[in-house]
Amino acid sequence: MNQSVASGTILSLLLTVNFQAADSSGVDPNKVQKAEVVLRVKLLSSGEGSKYRWDKVEVLQVFKNKSGYAFRRNLSVAHYSWKPGIPEGTCTIYLERYNPKRNNWWKLINGSGEEGISHVEP
Repeated sequence: MNQSVASGTILSLLLTVNFQAADSSGVDPNKVQKAEVVLRVKLLSSGEGSKYRWDKVEVLQVFKNKSGYAFRRNLSVAHYSWKPGIPEGTCTIYLERYNPKRNNWWKLINGSGEEGISHVEP
């Protein structure tokens, strides 16, 4: 392989790695400001309910936690039943308290996956 081809290949690889690193945070900067808690999760099961549905997730990573609550491995997260919830696969979720007086019940920001979800991977 000649030197210019090798240099081009190396440059291409470096650009690819740098692009991926720039988006590797896994967090939406606008949504993170609105949330008390930001987690990377994997959906275990979709919930049931009339007004709220409670999706069960596995907590993979804690990005932000201003609540003082120690998140365990599994967590149930509420969302309005007529709004999208947590999708299949892994994603980042942005949470607010379901009940301001309790720190162990959580819901997606504004009760919806439209505002409370980002970085979805199947």
